Amino acid sequence: MNPPSLDMFTYITGIAGLLGLILQLKDMFPEHRETRKAIVLLTLGVFLGSLIGGVRNLQTSSITNLSPIHLLTTAILGIIAIIVVAAIFSNDRPKRQELLTVAGFGTVALLIILFFGTIAHLPDDQKLTTDELLELSRQSADKNSYDRAVTLLEMAERKMTSDDPRVKMIKERVIELKSKQVGTK
Repeated sequence: MNPPSLDMFTYITGIAGLLGLILQLKDMFPEHRETRKAIVLLTLGVFLGSLIGGVRNLQTSSITNLSPIHLLTTAILGIIAIIVVAAIFSNDRPKRQELLTVAGFGTVALLIILFFGTIAHLPDDQKLTTDELLELSRQSADKNSYDRAVTLLEMAERKMTSDDPRVKMIKERVIELKSKQVGTK
């Protein structure tokens, strides 16, 4: 499902802008280079304007879930895009090659950051709900992994308020699991 703030016009101008950038990079129709450059810049401007307009309509709740890795990758993507656009509009062939080489290195760096960044930000137990923690604890106890079951119960208890009726049940279950753990050793 498409985001409600990005309409078909944004997609069309984005595709037209990409096609124009490709035409500019390949230097097709050299006799129309200046006209093509003006049209591509205009199309990209309209695309960016409609994209910014769509982003302004986003709710802030979807933006607050950004992690530092999202911001870093967005910044690197923006820099790479600027370098590629500069390379496309460069008339000097050696300068164009240098800019595209820098963009290539930036892309490799981005892929490395994405790979290691996603590994570092794998979901941990803190992001699980109380019910999920209780279910995982039950499954761990069923597999005789009492230490893990106790740890999960304690994590679930920390998420609860002191007047929650489940706190007493969790404390009793922790005592029961610890006694089973001692009995198995």
